[in-house]
Amino acid sequence: MNRISILLHSLCILAVAVLYYLHFSKSSSNASADLPNHQKNQAILYLNTDSLLISYTLFQESKKQLEDKQAKLEADMQGKAQMLEKEVMQFQQQYGGMTQSQVDERKEQLGKKEQDLMALREQLANELMEEEQTLNKNIYDSIQGYLKRFTSGKNIQFIMGYSPGGSVLFANDSLDITRQVIEGLNNDLKR
Repeated sequence: MNRISILLHSLCILAVAVLYYLHFSKSSSNASADLPNHQKNQAILYLNTDSLLISYTLFQESKKQLEDKQAKLEADMQGKAQMLEKEVMQFQQQYGGMTQSQVDERKEQLGKKEQDLMALREQLANELMEEEQTLNKNIYDSIQGYLKRFTSGKNIQFIMGYSPGGSVLFANDSLDITRQVIEGLNNDLKR
């Protein structure tokens, strides 16, 4: 699951680190949480991407969905591998009473089953990866869409993604909009 977390984390960082240049309009924001006074005139704000991922319901649901599917696929594959292993053990037990042609035929059958099992494993891994990419895109799109609405009509030029150990070395807490963004994103899901 580390790969999924890294991909989703990277996509979220990318989503919030994208520079938003806004065409100023007089329309009001669709964002449910307005900015405190000390943030209203700030052109650059940030959000903590680690906190966003931990608290964003869509991310958590997507992660759980993917983990559940992966666990089910792994259990299915393990069951199939165990069945093949039993067949190999049966073959080894019967080996002495078989003719050479029967042995060759059985080896070929077991080899094909093993190849089919490996091909199925690869196919399922590819399907899981495609589903992961789709979920990542949905999360990215929802965050980006929300941030566009959140910044609409405001003097916000950039929203930076901050995470400990990342490229932003210092971030003033007064510019942190993480809580407002998480609340807005999660409220959007309830609608």
